[in-house]
Amino acid sequence: MIQKLLNLLISAQLIGFGLWCIYYCIRIGNSFVNRFDIVVTFITRIVGILFILQIVFTLLNGFFSASEYEQFALANRGFGPYWLEFWLMFLIPLLCTQLLWIRKLRSMRYARLAMGLFLIGIQSIEKLIILIASSQRDFIPGSVQNAFVYEMASNNIYLLLIFFVFNFIAYLIVRQYHKLSSQNV
Repeated sequence: MIQKLLNLLISAQLIGFGLWCIYYCIRIGNSFVNRFDIVVTFITRIVGILFILQIVFTLLNGFFSASEYEQFALANRGFGPYWLEFWLMFLIPLLCTQLLWIRKLRSMRYARLAMGLFLIGIQSIEKLIILIASSQRDFIPGSVQNAFVYEMASNNIYLLLIFFVFNFIAYLIVRQYHKLSSQNV
């Protein structure tokens, strides 16, 4: 239950941050956007660390599993013919979130745009590959295929809602903290 909730929050933050980067590149001069961006990037950096820990624990769990098939499947995915795709699914979100610790990269418009596009792409690519492969091979009838596209779009809207609610609450907490700390001085 906790792992599913953590996975949902990580996915929401990564997809939301990807779209936020695109919006940030358009509205970079707005003062609210700049203040909100400070909170969003801080939360995304922390979520990147949680993402790293989640991947490490998942890989260790699979490697030290009692099932020989799970160990073989993990070794085949990580070092088999499709090893590059397997590791890119982890490395791109890892790099995009941890490069935000560098202030110069955090403030560069085009670097942020590239990070946003990479995060959106890598988070959506698996579902998109399933959809394309299924439609090309006629595995899914038309009505089910449309339902799958609708489910994919509604899932991303749901994740964006979680992203904005979570980050806006954090923004309000930080803003209130700064108000209280400036009054006490």
